[in-house]
Amino acid sequence: MRRLPLIALVALLVGCDRAQTAGPATQPAGTAQASAARIASANSPTTAPAERAPSIVLIDQKPYTFPPAILQIRNRDGQLSAVLMSDDPKDAIDDSYHGNSFYLEMPLEITEVKDLPTYIYRFVSPSSDRTDSPNGIFLDGNRLQLQPQQIQVKFDGDESTMTLMVSGYFLQFETRDDTVVPKRVLVRSSLEAEVRKK
Repeated sequence: MRRLPLIALVALLVGCDRAQTAGPATQPAGTAQASAARIASANSPTTAPAERAPSIVLIDQKPYTFPPAILQIRNRDGQLSAVLMSDDPKDAIDDSYHGNSFYLEMPLEITEVKDLPTYIYRFVSPSSDRTDSPNGIFLDGNRLQLQPQQIQVKFDGDESTMTLMVSGYFLQFETRDDTVVPKRVLVRSSLEAEVRKK
């Protein structure tokens, strides 16, 4: 008589275990729950890294969209320089490309990257003539070049991501028509850049 409750308890435990094992196996693969699980897995940060936001630059108060920004830090014999550039697609070099891009070389008067948040880069062009240089902001492919005339760049952030506040005047040139008189434009932007060291 004392063994009956024990046998009943074992039977109950075995029955529960079978029910738990059979549950998911009998659920159709195409149910809403399974679909939701697949969507959640696909949107998980570990499987789908977030895309970087595009850069927005105000030119004479009008917003222009650019690819995400990169700040490349170079060290030559203890002297730092930086290049602020857009992360352009491969077809940006094609004549048929109509996107926007920027490329700005900045020699720095500091020796440590950690000192960038206290540093302000300033540039004043000695001439208003167009120079044969990759520096500038390029609109509609390479059809318009905005060449820096009097600008400043402030830095904020750390050694992985920095925000660069670019402001000042650029000269806008028609790259395919030298007869067009250059136009002076005001540029302002706050660019979040991925820092890369070279």
